[in-house]
Amino acid sequence: MNPAGVVLAVDAGGSTTRALVLDGAGEPLARATTGPGNPTAVGVETALSALRGAVSAALARAGRGPGEVVSAVVASAGSDRLVSAGRLAAHLGLDPATPFRRVPDLLAMFHSAADEDDGAGLIAGTGSVAARVRDGALDRVVGGTGWLLGDAGSGFWVGHRVVRAVTADLDGTGPPTTLTAAVLTEFGLADDRRPREGRPFVLGELVDAAYGAEPVRLARLAPSCFAAAGAGDAVAAGIVAAAQDELAVLVRAVAGPGPLVVGGSVWRRGIEATLTGAATGALREALAGRDVRPADDGLLGAAVLALRPLGCDPLRLRAAAARPARP
Repeated sequence: MNPAGVVLAVDAGGSTTRALVLDGAGEPLARATTGPGNPTAVGVETALSALRGAVSAALARAGRGPGEVVSAVVASAGSDRLVSAGRLAAHLGLDPATPFRRVPDLLAMFHSAADEDDGAGLIAGTGSVAARVRDGALDRVVGGTGWLLGDAGSGFWVGHRVVRAVTADLDGTGPPTTLTAAVLTEFGLADDRRPREGRPFVLGELVDAAYGAEPVRLARLAPSCFAAAGAGDAVAAGIVAAAQDELAVLVRAVAGPGPLVVGGSVWRRGIEATLTGAATGALREALAGRDVRPADDGLLGAAVLALRPLGCDPLRLRAAAARPARP
């Protein structure tokens, strides 16, 4: 193994793909970010393009090439049945002899905040999933079945309920909500409620826009929901409360000893803030007494796993990761 080589860590999620290049001692050299890398959500070719784009950009910024990678880990959401590890490594231009692992994004996120080999993790991002970790591997997984079959409490789940609530408002079958203005702005639609074929013109426009987009793009509406709930909108508050209840189900399903690592965009930018102060509810109860540790994403954990074969101390890596690599 070439001691002068570099280590590659990738976190491919439902919204963004992040790549990090480090030297063999765990010092970050460069990183890059591209679009979604979840093949279940956006398709295999789109996901592979995002992965290769992030990796190529990070290596170029570090002044290195794929042939200099001595260890690589890709943490990915979505089913590994869609893209084999061998195909993925080849697509990234890695040498077939390079040690390469593809690991679940939840396992990588767990190792972003925990050096223990036993505990649990919860991701609430574009999708949602929780798992029990035992002996450094996923022992029991709940959720994570994608936008069509599950992902309860996720960004898509929230966004889907937001657009349904707005549809009901415009249709006159649901209560008025400030979410309507936010959603119309997000889709670039004017609030034109003049009747057309028996319904408000803007409702037909919203239907066309919603069905014309990839389903998981509804996750973009989640921040508006949390903002509206914080401002006192009852409809938005009901959606947030229901999302908390769904995430509580996942947390209870993986209860056990060890830390609970939590992360994902919806957790960091929405759910976490709702649990402060005198907040109550099923999720607050499910978290009570747990060693809850936040993680930004799975990129650091992917780096920890990629550096293990080189004998790098994870504590040293965590300290180095706190210092910014080249952007």
